[in-house]
Amino acid sequence: MLYYVPQMRKRNDKAFCTYPASRQEPGEADPIDRLGVTDERQAFSLAEDGLPFVEGIGFTRYVKPHVTLPMHTHPESMEMHYCLRGPIDFEIGNQRHTLLPGCVSITQPGTSHHIVNNARGHQHYWLLLRFPTPSEAAGALGLPPAEAKELRRRLAAIRLNIFPVGDRMKFLFQDLFSIHNSLPRGTYRTLMMRTIVLQLLATIVSESGKCHVRSTAASIRQLADEIKAMPETHRTIGQMARQCGLCESSFIESFKKATGFPPAAFMTHCRIEKAKRLLIEGSLPIARIADTLGYSSSAHFSSQFRLFCGKTPSAFRQSAANQHRSDH
Repeated sequence: MLYYVPQMRKRNDKAFCTYPASRQEPGEADPIDRLGVTDERQAFSLAEDGLPFVEGIGFTRYVKPHVTLPMHTHPESMEMHYCLRGPIDFEIGNQRHTLLPGCVSITQPGTSHHIVNNARGHQHYWLLLRFPTPSEAAGALGLPPAEAKELRRRLAAIRLNIFPVGDRMKFLFQDLFSIHNSLPRGTYRTLMMRTIVLQLLATIVSESGKCHVRSTAASIRQLADEIKAMPETHRTIGQMARQCGLCESSFIESFKKATGFPPAAFMTHCRIEKAKRLLIEGSLPIARIADTLGYSSSAHFSSQFRLFCGKTPSAFRQSAANQHRSDH
């Protein structure tokens, strides 16, 4: 049987959840309360189990379409949803996202968000975690201050809104609900629930990091393909780093690892390769090729070409022509 525990919202409403003024008239019932009173939703706080920073753990299973919460924010809390059955459409900030089974959505504190449609058949778990202040870090989730600070740092650093995590999250949530519903409140229940919550958070951090690596590698591959296709396009290190979502130093290191070249050398290499094709395949004047490839002068182009190929562009063209005649 599913149920709703109103004690989940003990703290000041404004600190817990805020809504745009235009979306809620004075005296209107709080949408979170209207939505919560249903046999399709189970939710509880872990405050009475000694884990006050876990403001909400929930499970939703809709057997019919249901009203959604309006756009809202949690000023101090991170919200996570794990999809069991979907898809579920989210609006996070100004972007629309689709959450599929086996994936998780993350909303950082202060980010506006809401589920667009609570359709029939949706099933998902969710967790609301308030980030401890520096003065509270010593007691956060029973961790030593340094470990609590590091966990908060890593959670706050997650920039992906949607990413896959697999089945492990499902089993952790199932264990959490089983313990909450079967064990009497006390020290052992607190220990077990804290352990599972920490495993949940560690899984989120770990899987988001793996996805970031995959996302970064894909971004660099895409950028490298763009440079190969249009090596004449002027690109700064800063522009390319931002395109891949990295700082400049991390971008240079990641790009070299992926391509074998630093970014500037890779761009020059691609220009020279295109220059070779133009020299072999056509009769464009060398000055025109230099201009086409974005060189400031034909002299600059010739010096770069000779540095990479050991020949001037005209000598390379003549050598290629001689080789073609000998082959025929």
